[in-house]
Amino acid sequence: MKCVPLLLFDRIQAAASNVLPYVLLAGLAVGLYFSSLGGGFVCDSRLQILTDPFIHDPSHWLDVLSLRVMGMDVLDFNRPVQLASLMADACLWGRDPFGYRLTDVLLHALNGCLVFSVLRRLPERGSSHESRGRWMTVPAMLASALFLVHPLGVEVVCEPGNREDLLVTAFVLCALLTAMRINETGRPWHVVACTSAFTFLAMGSKETGVAAPVLVVAYLLLFPGKSPRRQRIVLAVAPCLVAVLFLAVRFVAQPAESVIFTSKPAYPGDSLAAAMTIQPRIFALYLTNVFHPTNLCADYGLYSVRNLPLSLSLGMLGLAAAALAAGCWKDRRILLAATGILAALLPVSNIVPIYCPAADRFLYLPLALGTIIPLCLMEAAVIRRHIGLQIPVLVIAATIIFSLAGTNRKTQTIWRDAGALWSACAEQNPVSITARVGLAEALLRDRKWTEAKKNYLLAMGMSGGRNRADVWAGLALCADAEGDSAGACAAAAEAVRLDPIFSSEEKMLSGLRNEAEFARGFSAIVSRISTLKPAE
Repeated sequence: MKCVPLLLFDRIQAAASNVLPYVLLAGLAVGLYFSSLGGGFVCDSRLQILTDPFIHDPSHWLDVLSLRVMGMDVLDFNRPVQLASLMADACLWGRDPFGYRLTDVLLHALNGCLVFSVLRRLPERGSSHESRGRWMTVPAMLASALFLVHPLGVEVVCEPGNREDLLVTAFVLCALLTAMRINETGRPWHVVACTSAFTFLAMGSKETGVAAPVLVVAYLLLFPGKSPRRQRIVLAVAPCLVAVLFLAVRFVAQPAESVIFTSKPAYPGDSLAAAMTIQPRIFALYLTNVFHPTNLCADYGLYSVRNLPLSLSLGMLGLAAAALAAGCWKDRRILLAATGILAALLPVSNIVPIYCPAADRFLYLPLALGTIIPLCLMEAAVIRRHIGLQIPVLVIAATIIFSLAGTNRKTQTIWRDAGALWSACAEQNPVSITARVGLAEALLRDRKWTEAKKNYLLAMGMSGGRNRADVWAGLALCADAEGDSAGACAAAAEAVRLDPIFSSEEKMLSGLRNEAEFARGFSAIVSRISTLKPAE
């Protein structure tokens, strides 16, 4: 019998071996994104955090926690968990971007640890329900590190307005991890309750939370284990009911009219038929960005898929599907990953119109679930068949991680501030109106009136001047700054004609048409219109 000190030492050593991988992965995430903490707000967070007072008003906590917010005209009204997260940050940090970015980095680190937990607990090659031993720690850590350093995560981590993807990924992984305990605990109903709760939180974070019940059902079918059939049925049905009920409330309670969302989302190509010919090209773009993430963009469009004709895209997707099918045939874990990836991509596949037809952030959850695939590949090469390939495979994996980390750091510099972001976006997608308007607004904040006007005019030319009240408002601000009062009033009048919300500062702010400083300056121009004679 071992003496007490030796037993204590063994326990400490075992605990350290279990905790150390999580510490290393969390340290990797924080270290990689540490420099991003000094960045500012970009994209939607400038309006949602800097301009919109909703998340800064403590009286709205009851609206969010009671789900009453789902019937209010608010940004992310259908994502109460996202709103609650931002409100918590608002209580701590006010409008300081550091705190919001810090929360995102910590959530990303948490997701990396959750991915590692899922990978460690998956049955070996799907042949047994028993989890693998400690000998699979290194491949699981490498696969988790691939997820943490991949540049596709930068858009999510460096933009607090995209936090819903961090949250939904965390809760989907928690739902899956909880479901895995059905065979390991003497309290199956606690597993059902916790899995249902995590499903609700995932659905409340983003629509892609539907992946949670899909993954739970797929896991129970692929890895039934020794739990009673009745328990498995209840565990499969409960989160599905939660998801259905949440969706029902979301569509029934949504406000009939909105001053924020004045236009409905449209299909790419303006029809479902056209969208379904464009979507394969978008998926091919996603596939390219996963394996070669060097041309990521904040605003994709048809220009971004110009080099991906439908025939080439279908060929790429066909090869990927064939390889995935072969993997699914060999290993049920890959089938679980494929099921989750498809479930996560379905809500953002333009079958139902969405405001943003394509984005890198849509791949964050699929990327987390997709780590199962490199894990299975490394296991097959390193552990099961080719013992002599251990060192080469691990070196290749480490090299890939190091390369992706370098690309990640470069991508972070783009997401540091709005000017850098939209400048890079305009370079990647020269026909992006969103990029030109975003860059013009950043130049306005820097008091660079001439350059801002140039970008507004480029945006005007791309849109033909149709329904771009924000462009006319920007031109009005530029003209006013240059001393052209008549030109400013003429442009302001056109902006008001296109969108009556621009008629007053209060309406602009309530409709989130522009930031507070711009709204105040534009409102001052509007007030002068009636007293200024029209330009000759």
